[in-house]
Amino acid sequence: MRTIALFSLLCALAAACPAMADEDPLTQLTSRYCGACHGQTEPEGELRLDQVDTAFLENTELLESLILVLSDEQMPPEEEEQPAPDLRSAAIAYLKEKLRGHTVAGKLKRLTREEYTNTINDLFAAHFDLSELLPPDRPGEGFNKWGDAQRMSPYQVESYLKAARFVADRLLLDERPEQQLWDFGVGHFNGSGRGDYKSDSAFVLSTHYPWRSNLHFYATEKREQLYCVPEFGRYRMEADVSVLHSEKPQTIGISTGDPRYPTNFKKIARLVVPAAGDTVSIDLTLTAGAYVSYTFESAATWNVGNPQKYKGPQVAFSKVRIIGPMTETWPSMAEQRIFADGRFAELTTTDAREFTEHLIHLLLNRPLPESDIVGLEQITRQKLESTNDHLAAARTLLTALLSSPHFIYKYESETLDDIALAHRLSYFLWNSVPDAALLDVARSGKLNSSGELDRQVDRLLADPRCDRFCEDFTRQWLQTDKIDDIGPDDRVHDSKKVTFLKIRELAKEPSEFFKEILKNDLSVTNFIDSDFAMANDETAEFYGYHAVKGRTFVRVPIPTESERGGLVGQAGLLKLTSSKFATSPIQRGTWILKNIYGHKLNPPPNLVFDEPDIRGAESVREIIEKHKSTQTCNRCHARIDPLGLALEHYDEMGRWRDEYRNVETVSLENKKNSIKLHTAPIDSTATLPGGRTISSLSELKSVLMEDREQVLKGMLSKLASYSLGREIGVRDEAMIDDIYLKSGGEACSLRAAIHTIVQHDAFRRK
Repeated sequence: MRTIALFSLLCALAAACPAMADEDPLTQLTSRYCGACHGQTEPEGELRLDQVDTAFLENTELLESLILVLSDEQMPPEEEEQPAPDLRSAAIAYLKEKLRGHTVAGKLKRLTREEYTNTINDLFAAHFDLSELLPPDRPGEGFNKWGDAQRMSPYQVESYLKAARFVADRLLLDERPEQQLWDFGVGHFNGSGRGDYKSDSAFVLSTHYPWRSNLHFYATEKREQLYCVPEFGRYRMEADVSVLHSEKPQTIGISTGDPRYPTNFKKIARLVVPAAGDTVSIDLTLTAGAYVSYTFESAATWNVGNPQKYKGPQVAFSKVRIIGPMTETWPSMAEQRIFADGRFAELTTTDAREFTEHLIHLLLNRPLPESDIVGLEQITRQKLESTNDHLAAARTLLTALLSSPHFIYKYESETLDDIALAHRLSYFLWNSVPDAALLDVARSGKLNSSGELDRQVDRLLADPRCDRFCEDFTRQWLQTDKIDDIGPDDRVHDSKKVTFLKIRELAKEPSEFFKEILKNDLSVTNFIDSDFAMANDETAEFYGYHAVKGRTFVRVPIPTESERGGLVGQAGLLKLTSSKFATSPIQRGTWILKNIYGHKLNPPPNLVFDEPDIRGAESVREIIEKHKSTQTCNRCHARIDPLGLALEHYDEMGRWRDEYRNVETVSLENKKNSIKLHTAPIDSTATLPGGRTISSLSELKSVLMEDREQVLKGMLSKLASYSLGREIGVRDEAMIDDIYLKSGGEACSLRAAIHTIVQHDAFRRK
């Protein structure tokens, strides 16, 4: 009887609540290990994990975050009870399975500032720089092409309108500009006073100061007013320059902005002066009212007390000539395209509809809704009626189109048609609008075929415009634009050996390396380790490679005794992950995890905890060990720190060192402060999770090579993210696995990876 009663009770309980055995692994984990902090009563972060219902499982961002914190063992907190490894793995697998059932919703994407500028320049054979008119694009945690990261504020709307007016007014001029010649000699020249001086026949530059010019010039020899550009246009700047005290070529720069005030000082070009001296020239687009000046970019120092006796490299300017505005053809190429080679040269109200459709086709390559066409036609017609000026009407229509959402936002339907596919392909590999050849194929309906798409990819990769992709992708992927943010600490480093010019050239190395791998169809594993590097005269001297002539980067073999090769050993990237005064194993390790492995790292938990007592720590390692003693920090740092510690033999400039050198400022009585250098031994040995021990760049690269499937998939994720304009998350694992295998797996080349991404179904979806 008691047995029957007990059986009835169990049946009743089973009917009232599901048995644990029937619960999914996520519910098992959250109900036992998460309820205390994320339960019904005052859940932390307003996140409840005690109810895994349909709404919970539809929140894809939440699911991705849970996968991340569970995979990294960030939750539950270390001091709390931990789930068994099997349960944790099962919960992660369950979350991933739920994510795969969700399609990735395509976000509206607009042109980045660079894409907007390139598009206008390519459409009209122009040379605009719109960086002063359009706000910079914020990449967030990824690329600035992500639709999620792009915002459109009232300020940005106003900026696009200003940029559109600026472009329209300068593409369509009322009359041909009159070309002039300005000839400046020593009597016009003036300098910064930091080691530059004037002789009878030349103005001699000895120094480089990052935010000031070395040489500017007055409009006349009366020296009353600095020369400034009279009107917008294309100008040729010529300078007769000789090199003193050096057998090497020297680099000079051209800047705009008032040279006396650094706040609006902007460097726009650099030129190499042969060691024998020469007349060097360059064509530049300059804005009305701009001051122009020269700088000595390859100077070995920033200050010289007695420049006449200085024996370091100098450059001497004897003449400067400015010619412009230059117009090769008239009407200009832009005007010919806008007015259809003269078809609308005498534009009247009768032509308003046809002209509007022509300009829509030229700028957008697709039809617009009839209501939009009518509205634009009305704008054109009204301007013609009020002014009887075909140029004014064309400027008005052009401004309206260049500031319209149809132009600013990319054309993407849910499933891309051939025209939209052509745009996605060209904005991926050129950062600009498709050319006529690509559009012709798209209009024929053949672009969607795999063979034709492969042919177009190869054609776009072979075009010089592909350099935009290589430089923009590596800049955002590796943060190379931050490499020359700060100079070296000249209390420790010899500024004559580590010049600002060398730092800038080192910043170019990653993109040149990327171009070489792409151009020659090389394996992606070269990013992990390679037997070659890309170098020019400045970087080869820095590394101690065989001498290279000139500033052009060429392929050079890595010396057998060197650890260099791949990305991690490049000096610019080692500098990027350091401060001006010290290396940072934490920054270096974080950079490797995020950019080489492709891991998404959450910021440190927003918790209040006691900071570790680092008093008495004498080395970077000791400081890190004390930091890791805090439980909230240890888990992440166990993965991060060993990767960075293995690189400690490379200083904050990316050069080999045998010991730490720390600077102490010493106050001396009745004298200026002096400095004292302290040295300490380096211990670069570190143990990775799992027990692998590393102590050098070579051993770190061996670990990366052992993990190459994970590393290559991380790199492919970056490439896919850039091409699709969205974040690549856990739900995309199957796509990345597919791209990895179809590209050749561990033997995949960079070119094959690009082809595979373009051929993937995801590339044809919004």
